[in-house]
Parts: sequence; structure tokens; C-alpha cells
Amino acid sequence: KTLKIAENLEKILAIELLNAAQALSFRETKLLSPIITAVYEPFRKVVPCIDNDTELYILMENARLFVVENDPRSFAEKPV
Repeated sequence: KTLKIAENLEKILAIELLNAAQALSFRETKLLSPIITAVYEPFRKVVPCIDNDTELYILMENARLFVVENDPRSFAEKPV
């Protein structure tokens, strides 16, 4: 049961990150804080901005893998 909860949490975090990155795409990225930029730029290399209709399940899986494979603490330590 705990494994299922962890898997669901991965998916939820991936969807939230995907939505947040999409929203940030409408802003001037030069205005982002260094920590947000440290997450946003590598995330966008894995999950591009959605400009047209597309199959989201592929992007959601890429976002989930990004969440699983990256330690959030590492972004705060990287200089931008």
C-alpha cells in the first residue's frame, strides 16, 4: 500500500511541475529566481513547452521521471 502511495505521489508531483512550468512559460524567464531557474531550465530540456495539442501522457511520464531522478535539494545548491 505504501508503494502505491509513493507512486501516486510521483505522478501528482510530476503533474504539478508540468503545470507550473507551463505557466512560467508565459512569463519572462529572466525574472525568475535562481532556484526556480535551476529547476525550470533542466526540466524544459526533458519536457518542452506545450504549444499545440499533444499527447500529454508522454510528457507526464517524462515529468515523472524528472521528479524521480532528481533530488530537489541539488537545485538549491547549483549556482545559476
